[in-house]
This record gives sequence, structure tokens and C-alpha cells, in this order.
Amino acid sequence: MENKLFLISGTSGVGKTTIAYKLMEQIPNLKRLVTYVTREARPGEVDGVDYHFVTVEQFKQKLADGDFFENAEHYGNYYGNSLKDLEKIWDDGNTAMAVLDVKGVNSTKAKFPNAKSIFILPDNLENLKKRIRQRPMSDEAFEKRWELIPEEMKQADSYDFQVVNEEGKVEQATAKIKQIINGS
Repeated sequence: MENKLFLISGTSGVGKTTIAYKLMEQIPNLKRLVTYVTREARPGEVDGVDYHFVTVEQFKQKLADGDFFENAEHYGNYYGNSLKDLEKIWDDGNTAMAVLDVKGVNSTKAKFPNAKSIFILPDNLENLKKRIRQRPMSDEAFEKRWELIPEEMKQADSYDFQVVNEEGKVEQATAKIKQIINGS
């Protein structure tokens, strides 16, 4: 059996994580790679489910040990994905899915060229701005995220697939991505 890996990406606030959870509900053998992160958990996030929340020291040790096949720093926090965790998903006979930013997709595709990349686009920038503003963050944090969006959107053409997540129609975007996964 081929080891399949799907990379779900897009700008901040576009619905990547929401879609990823919906896909896992609908595709029993699709398992999300849980990212290691040094930021604090947001309300409702569960350690080991949404992310592996670790200290900077723990993260740096895993990095030094060569545990991460992909890692980056964003907004002052470190994010990384474990090769051991990915191999476990495959060893269990499952299809892997990673929710990544644009840089993460580029570095992951370099290591796993057969991975399929899917860029989720917003229907328009006003709706995207509202979604990002709903998150608990300072105005400064919002501005940092908002400044990156035009550059991230330019990357969409380099992805294997693009799907628009229209406001209020997340089920449609999820269905399109499910077709991509089931057809690949």
C-alpha cells in the first residue's frame, strides 16, 4: 500500500482546521498529523488532539534529536511535525493529512514529493478578515497575520489543487476535498 500524504494549507482564518476535522469524520482511515507547538492552547484546544503543546526547551530537544521533518517559527512560536508520528499513521495502514502553512507545504513537498497539496482559498478578503478578527488576538497580532495574506495567496497556483471555502458553505469545500482525497 502506498503511503499517502495530503497537505491542507491556506491563509490564516480560511478554515483549514475546521475542514480537516470534518474530513476525518467522513473518511475513517484519514488521520491528521498532530503538530507540535510552543504557543499556549486557545480556548477549547486539547493537548494531543489539536496540537502537542510543548515548551520551547522540549521543542528544541526534539529538533536537535532530528524528530521533525518540517518546522518553522510563526508569530514568535515554533511549530513542527514529527517523522515518527507520520510513519506511525502509515504503519497503521492509514492515509495522513497535515494542516500546514505555505512554508510548511514547500518544505514537506521537498521531502515527500508525492504528497498532494491542497490550497484553501477564501471567497473574498472581507469574509477572511472577519474570520481572523473572531480569534482572540491583539491588533498587532492581527496586523502581522493580515500582512502575510497577499504573499500566501500568491502561492496557491503552485499547489496540486485549489478549493474555495465560501462563507457559510464549509460542507461544500469539505466535499470537494474529500473527492480529491478519495480520487488520489
